[in-house]
Amino acid sequence: MKQIIKGKKYDTDTATKIYEYQNEYGYSDFRYVIETLYIKKTGEYFLHGESGAMSKYCQKSGSNTTCAGAEIIPLDRCEAFDWGSDNMPVDKFEAHFGEVEE
Repeated sequence: MKQIIKGKKYDTDTATKIYEYQNEYGYSDFRYVIETLYIKKTGEYFLHGESGAMSKYCQKSGSNTTCAGAEIIPLDRCEAFDWGSDNMPVDKFEAHFGEVEE
């Protein structure tokens, strides 16, 4: 997915994928959510999210209906760190962000 946000280009094909999180619902369920954290060559982070028609990235497709959708959300390092600490396994988190104190 490619998107220009505030004059900057975000491209999932050219950025480096750090981690992909998927909730417990399968792709065919309206409640599925997949979020992928990326880092651009410039060091900027972004989140690519997609979901079914009953989840956070859904899009309106009529006056009372929704469908699956996708979105790119730019993140600063602190926001990426917070997302990672909530969604990534410890080993993968520390491999990217560095070791965290106990």
